[in-house]
Amino acid sequence: MNYAGPIAVAEFRIGPAWRFGISSTWENAGLALQMSWPWLVILTTLELAARLPPGFRLALLFQPGAGMADPVLAGLLMVLKLIALSSLAVSWSRFLLLGEVATGWDRLRVDRPVWRFACNALLIWFACSGVFLLGSLISFVALPLAAQFAGYALPDFPRALPGVGAWLRDPWMFIIAASLLIGLLAGLPVVQRLSIKLIAIALGREDYGLGDAWRDSGGQPFRLISFTFAVTALVFLIWAVALVLSLQLAGSGAPGVLASAVATATASGLATILATASVAVLFGLFVEGREVS
Repeated sequence: MNYAGPIAVAEFRIGPAWRFGISSTWENAGLALQMSWPWLVILTTLELAARLPPGFRLALLFQPGAGMADPVLAGLLMVLKLIALSSLAVSWSRFLLLGEVATGWDRLRVDRPVWRFACNALLIWFACSGVFLLGSLISFVALPLAAQFAGYALPDFPRALPGVGAWLRDPWMFIIAASLLIGLLAGLPVVQRLSIKLIAIALGREDYGLGDAWRDSGGQPFRLISFTFAVTALVFLIWAVALVLSLQLAGSGAPGVLASAVATATASGLATILATASVAVLFGLFVEGREVS
């Protein structure tokens, strides 16, 4: 059966949507921990594995000296993290929109919706990397032209990457950083709109595609972009705090390494829950016609 379009499109208001994303996590923090702690334990274990000494990591997969062991292990850990976070996102989506609370072994579900969620998440990010690269490339061409138009003479492009201390003094490094940021900002709303399909997957719907997600979310672009940037800023803040804590704790011996792994795993889970809630809001508004007050 093909998707026939939304029942009714509710008005998208940034404030209520933002409050729902925050309050649905804050008010259900205990339930979120109850549903996610098995995956948090697994994520912490994966983070610890990534922090093992190089020689021990090599011995886990290959004989000592096998140069491909670390890249293979890193790839394996990334795949396992993707599955873990996809499972958590599926469970949280079903809780928010269906009132379904995962218990027992259901909290570690790795079924068809989880695999479809993970594969489509990768597909969306790979597809949107083209938008990111195009936005970065256009910016990298446009910014020097704008500088010359404004009468600013740029130096020759550096043949080698300057030291960290010289980055802020080199205008080309600023142009590169600004181009990458502009490309990222151009790609994020595309990711957010297409990710509506991920919520449909979590709910077990087979009739909803990427084209449907793009079409349904196209009516209120400026509010959607503002909402996307707000959610991204919050997720970035979570990761920034986790990174600072991780760096501070990692040098404190074995307890510090463990605390660093716990902080990173917790940030992954929290960021996933918040991001899932933000996309679930869009699915409820644009696909199911729900009002968010």
